[in-house]
Amino acid sequence: MKKNPIGVEDFKTLKENCYYVDKTDLAIYISSLPETSVCLFTRPRRFGKSLALSMLEYFFSNKYNSKDLFSDTRVFNHEYSMNYINKLSVIHLNLKNIDASSYDNFIYSLNSLISILYNNIISPAEFKELKDKDKKYIEDIENHKCKDVELKLSLAKLLNLIYEIRNEKSLVLIDEYDAPLTEAYKNGFYQEINDFMKLFLGSALKGNDYLWKGVLTGVTQIAHSSALSDLNNLKVINALNNLNREFFGFTKDEVETLLKYFGYNENLDKVDKYYGGYHISLDNIY
Repeated sequence: MKKNPIGVEDFKTLKENCYYVDKTDLAIYISSLPETSVCLFTRPRRFGKSLALSMLEYFFSNKYNSKDLFSDTRVFNHEYSMNYINKLSVIHLNLKNIDASSYDNFIYSLNSLISILYNNIISPAEFKELKDKDKKYIEDIENHKCKDVELKLSLAKLLNLIYEIRNEKSLVLIDEYDAPLTEAYKNGFYQEINDFMKLFLGSALKGNDYLWKGVLTGVTQIAHSSALSDLNNLKVINALNNLNREFFGFTKDEVETLLKYFGYNENLDKVDKYYGGYHISLDNIY
């Protein structure tokens, strides 16, 4: 019997060791969108948003060989989407644990995260081939010496460098984009973080010739004055959208199958009471 994957957010770990409810229709959906499209999926906590982005990274990223991972999923039988499996550079940024207790802490925390991102994506061999000014830019980020405006453009700069090095456009995945904004609001300096994020996200996701597509997740869709207001290519998929298939959470049929597999058939009423109550995409979602 496969394990129950409570708290597992890495798709490969989950797929190889645990019970997986097939949500690979999300990869089909992203594949089918026009190039440069940016999607924001807003769902409550514990709906599998981080796992979904991990799945997209394993599917699209050219640093993996993932066909075996997806061989028993729905996307494997979708010929058009399979043209993209392990064919793209993927930038995956998780803002969930960014420290936004103060503006300085936010800058330091994001700088550290961007430094790790650059090191994970640009190999030592690729770094050697960069221009001196680009090497210095990356070194300044690593040493926390870059200015705020340079950090604001760091995501767009990474897209640019990937294209220069590999002649490839990138898929950008940003998990919990709203986490630093929410924390900044609680701590009384929302506008500073909002202004930062406007340029940070806008320069990378709007009118960027090096972007293939972008996918963001969050708990909330922050109002029109927020960091996403300048993105005219943004497609917001919230609880009110009607999709052919829900990419997050579980349908009633999926819950019944889960309970049957683990031997808890008689507990559907309890699950319905404690985990139901969401009405998304014309369906009850758990």
